[in-house]
Amino acid sequence: MLVFKYRVLDPEKAKLLNDSKTRAFLRDEATGNVLMVPAMENIGELRTGDAPHPDRTSFMIFGNPGKRVKSGSRASIVAVPPA
Repeated sequence: MLVFKYRVLDPEKAKLLNDSKTRAFLRDEATGNVLMVPAMENIGELRTGDAPHPDRTSFMIFGNPGKRVKSGSRASIVAVPPA
């Protein structure tokens, strides 16, 4: 697992990341490997789902099978809004 934590500075911009209908991915810049946020049967997706608030830390947990993304890798978070 890989944990991505971020502090909300602008709640309006952070809405997309906290929206449960938005698909979020982590993409390793060097290898192109893509990690997804897993969904647990009783819990749902492993990420903050409440409304963003200023100066609050939020998180996303990405599955990283086989440690495809290594410590120190440069990565991007991609958020795809619902259609």
